Amino acid sequence: SLPETTESVSRVWFAAPGRWRVEGEHDALFLSDGGQRWEGFPHFVTERGTSPSLADAPVLGEMLLPAVLLGSCRVDEVTGTESFGRACWVATAAPRRVPRDSLIAGPRAVPAHHDPYGYRMVVDAEHGFLVAHTALLDGEPCSVVEITDLTVDAPIAEDTFRVPTGATIQTEVEERARQLREVGIDPATVALTARAAVA
Repeated sequence: SLPETTESVSRVWFAAPGRWRVEGEHDALFLSDGGQRWEGFPHFVTERGTSPSLADAPVLGEMLLPAVLLGSCRVDEVTGTESFGRACWVATAAPRRVPRDSLIAGPRAVPAHHDPYGYRMVVDAEHGFLVAHTALLDGEPCSVVEITDLTVDAPIAEDTFRVPTGATIQTEVEERARQLREVGIDPATVALTARAAVA
């Protein structure tokens, strides 16, 4: 059976506009130097394309780009608070409901008298990033994503955003070829640069 609660911790670094490093559990590593993006582990990474978007950064993307989440909500109340010695806004919100036949993706329709979902968001007032995001189910927290230690505007060493020295780097095409071989398909018979063909 599943545990009652689970917890995952990541360490993140970010330098605007598009450099980041995310170190996750089990040595997972996600990097961007602003031009190229990689993911994998300290000893082995795969190139994931150029001109990366912050939305591609696990954990970091959802905290630094709250517009996606806020755009899917209706905000009910906003108050002031402080977090890490910084001025913040606390917003309570609920999912924005859309008709079942709407072309806009969104939560499914629920009866007007029963809306069990809610959110509580703490937003840094100066920079606009999320300090904490709590999803509520019937008023009780069911998911919490939060920053537990924060430093803003401190210098970051350039090699933070580089692939670790000695790491093996594979391209996405090389990855696809390896995956095809593992399932018994000759990579020479597939257009490896086309994701749909590989799928």
